[in-house]
Formats: sequence, structure tokens, C-alpha cells
Amino acid sequence: MTYRRWTEEELAHCKDLDQDGLNHLRIAMELNDRFHVGETVRTASKVRDAIRKGRPAVTRERQEWGDDGSTVSVGNRAYSDEEMAEMFGVDMGLWHVTKRVTNVWGQNTQTKLWWAPNELEILTSNWDDFLGHISSDAIKLPGPNAQYDKGLLYQINIFDAHIGMKAWGPETGEDYDLYIALDRYRQAFSNLLAEAPQGARILLPIGQDLFHFDTLIQGKAGATAKGTPQDVDSRWQKLFIATTQMLANCIEAARARGPVDIIIVPGNHDTQTTFYAGQYLQALYSAQDDVRLDVTPRMRKYYAFGDVLLGFTHGHEEKKKDLFGLMAEEAGDDWSDSYWREWHRGHVHQEEVSEDGRLRIRTMPALSGTDSWHAEKGYRSMPGARAFLWHRTNGLVRQEYYNVPRREANSDNRGVVLSVS
Repeated sequence: MTYRRWTEEELAHCKDLDQDGLNHLRIAMELNDRFHVGETVRTASKVRDAIRKGRPAVTRERQEWGDDGSTVSVGNRAYSDEEMAEMFGVDMGLWHVTKRVTNVWGQNTQTKLWWAPNELEILTSNWDDFLGHISSDAIKLPGPNAQYDKGLLYQINIFDAHIGMKAWGPETGEDYDLYIALDRYRQAFSNLLAEAPQGARILLPIGQDLFHFDTLIQGKAGATAKGTPQDVDSRWQKLFIATTQMLANCIEAARARGPVDIIIVPGNHDTQTTFYAGQYLQALYSAQDDVRLDVTPRMRKYYAFGDVLLGFTHGHEEKKKDLFGLMAEEAGDDWSDSYWREWHRGHVHQEEVSEDGRLRIRTMPALSGTDSWHAEKGYRSMPGARAFLWHRTNGLVRQEYYNVPRREANSDNRGVVLSVS
């Protein structure tokens, strides 16, 4: 069978029959009776094709959400991601496109986009809202009750509290959990603060593995900032709320004696959680002139007070021998303007002091108990905290000690000793 092109007359008659309501098969029979030439035969499918080609193109404009959460738009062209976001009211600051498909048939073009949340942007937005609520209440806080003595600085060092750690006495030699840790921190802070001269400026380095874990494993268990699994006692939300509330109470007690300076010092267990706590405290005290905070994300911090220069670091990254040069390089003019220089660090859970004639390095004791890993390795410590009274020109004039009472530390960790009579 040979193919014969459609004539204008044949197409016009086909269109008339279609408008009269005849189906494609009847139209084909009519055409074959009237225009049959040679072996060419019009079929129903050929008639259907001819009618489609002869009709003007119709663009079916529509926008809809797909069952899979995608956005679907049909029009006479493909739409950009930004146009699709505007059509469907999608905030591209909070959502991004993960997949895009464009389909074309005739004059119709379908644009289909799949979206996923920008988790960091959503977290930041929620966090900003959270801090905004705190800041709005900050003006309700009372002011200081003390006359400021500009010549004295009282520094309270509570390092390596590891709040959120779980330890079982029969396994580790001492019990330790969220409530023991919070109570131990409060006791240490209260005892050391009681020795602060009225009106002295109070310096509080906060962090230094204040929290025991930083990230979640399967949404429940905890891990350090680098992902090392930890024995944990509580959900991170409960841990964060309870600890920050305790810190606020401690700061309020300190404000009754003098203005307060807070330095946020991250540890290797709580790099990001301590940063969040610092942001919380900054928002809480944003309306107070007697509370200053250093919440910058730097791992090493410096504090200058007259002829005194103090450096703070957790101590898990730098080599001890490098700390001398680091302070001279990073502190700048504060190094040359100072005479009494000290580094205060934690991490190793043991107290020690060394110096080279230019500065002193103090490693602070840990406040926390011992977890199963440290107990298995035989690592022990004498838990406690320290405070220092600095004079603007005379340097360190007094040191205060807080040692966790023996009955609380439950330090009978010698294991089982068999004796033969």
C-alpha cells in the first residue's frame, strides 16, 4: 500500500466531519468513499493523527503538589527553581532542590522539583528565635549589689566536670550521673565563691569539657566532638537545659559580689555544645552591663588584667612546650604589657604546674568522676577545683582549693583483694 499525502480539501472535509461528531472510523470510511485513489486507504488512526495536527495546540496550565512532596507545574515552558519557589510559596532560604525533571509534550512543558530542608538554616533560624526570646526577658534580671573594686580579680576554675557522664560504682569505683555532677559543680562553685572578696571582679572560664558529650549516635547515645562513643546518663536536651540553668544560677550568685567576666573555652568532648551554652548566656545577659562574655569560637582565649595575662585552652590540641610561644605570638601587645603570665588548661585530669621564667602553665584538676574506660586503663584523679585571687599589679596573691569530699568521690577503687590467713 502506497502513502498519499493529505490534500487541503481532504483535511477540510475531515475537520467538518469531526465537528459533526462522527467517530474516527466513520470519518475514515467517508474519506475513503469520497477521495479514494489507488491503494491508499485512510484508517481511524490516520484520521486521529490528522485531526490532532489540524487542531491548535492547547497549553494546560496547572500547579500542584505531588504525592511524593514534589512541586509540579505545567505550562508553555520550563520554569526556574526560583519561579517554582515563588509559585508554591517555598522559602529557598530554608529549602533547596534535590532533584529536577522536565518533560515536554506538544506545547506543554512539565517542571517537577523535589525539595529538602536546609537543616543548618532551619537550626540557625530556630536558634535565633530561641535567643531572641531569652534576650526579651533579660531586662528583668536584677542589677549587681556590690561596689566594684578595680584592683582585684577573683577567678574560679572548674574544669572537666563532664556533666552527663554515667559511671557505676561497682565498675569504676565511684558513681557519677547528671544529678551528682550538677550537685558537685554547685558545691564547688559555692565553696570557692564564698572566698571571693566583696566587690572583686569575678572571672569565670566556662567549658573545658563541661559537657560529657557533643553529638548523638542514633538519636540517643552520646559521642565526643570527634565521634568517640561515651557512657551517657541523659538525653541531650535535658542535659543542656539543666546545665545552663545551673550556670545562670551560679552567675547570679557571682554578680552579688562583683561584675562578672565569662570566657567560653571549648573542650574535646563538648566543642559545639559549649558554644551553644555561651550563646545562651550571651542572650540571657545581653541587657546587663555588669556581665561580659567572650563567646568567640577560638580554641585559645586570653584575658588581660593590669600586669596579669591569662591564657585559656583545653590542652588536647597544642603541645605543652608550644604554649610559651603561642601566648607571645597571639596575645600581641598584651604580652609585652604584662609581667604575670599564666596558661590554665585541663584535659588530663591531673594537677600540675611548670614554668620557664617567662610564664607559668597550670593544668587544673578535674571535677568529674571516672568512667569505665578510664577505670579500665587505670587512670585515676583526685577531683577538685581551684580559684585564684589576682592583684592588678602584684599578680597572684591567694589560691583557694576545693577538693571533692572523700565520701562523695567514693575513692575505694582498689578492687577485690584476696587474703589468706
